[in-house]
Amino acid sequence: MNTRASTFSFVIGIIFLVIGILLYLTWWFFLWGMLAVLFGVLLVLFSGKPWWMKALVAGVPVLFVAWSFSRSFGPSQTFLIPEGFSGRLMVVQGESCGVPDRKEDGRLIVDVPSNGIAILQRPYKGGWVDDEFFFVDAHGHRTPIRHSYSSSNPSTKGPSVVIGGAGAVGGSMPDGDFSTESPEAIHFSDYFVLASDSVEWFYDEAFEDRMVLEVKECRSSL
Repeated sequence: MNTRASTFSFVIGIIFLVIGILLYLTWWFFLWGMLAVLFGVLLVLFSGKPWWMKALVAGVPVLFVAWSFSRSFGPSQTFLIPEGFSGRLMVVQGESCGVPDRKEDGRLIVDVPSNGIAILQRPYKGGWVDDEFFFVDAHGHRTPIRHSYSSSNPSTKGPSVVIGGAGAVGGSMPDGDFSTESPEAIHFSDYFVLASDSVEWFYDEAFEDRMVLEVKECRSSL
């Protein structure tokens, strides 16, 4: 490769690396960002620049993406749900009065009570979901529950689980305002166990009020 072609490949590679990192950081286009970084790395490596320069220019973005991607995974969780349960369930996290961590085969166990409100000590950590769900009968036998991606599609109805996402209930601040940054804020994750017949309960707003009462009772027990 002549000097001009080598420089062109190197410069275009750097441009793709920069664009790739920017796309990766936008989250919504992170896959395109990873592809752009990969293409940029190839252009840099195929240029005729010294090996130390290619290693530095290509290595830093690759190490950053690898480090960032490895930290984007949420904890591996196994949910044990009482047999016959259907409706909304919430997992409240970051409560010192809550249930301490319990693991099986490296996975965190979430024992869901009959009221559908699990309060845990460990703080919330978002990221790529690695959740498993099981119904548990009186004898401890577990039956897997599949994932659904919509509550409105009849083909995805129960028994199945829809992951609703994370939320927070604000707490009071010293200035009198309410904020999710308050130490009194409640942080939770939403899940919906779909029965085979209906999803009428899906938007049960009163459930959140019951969750808040449960957390307040938990905190007052300390």
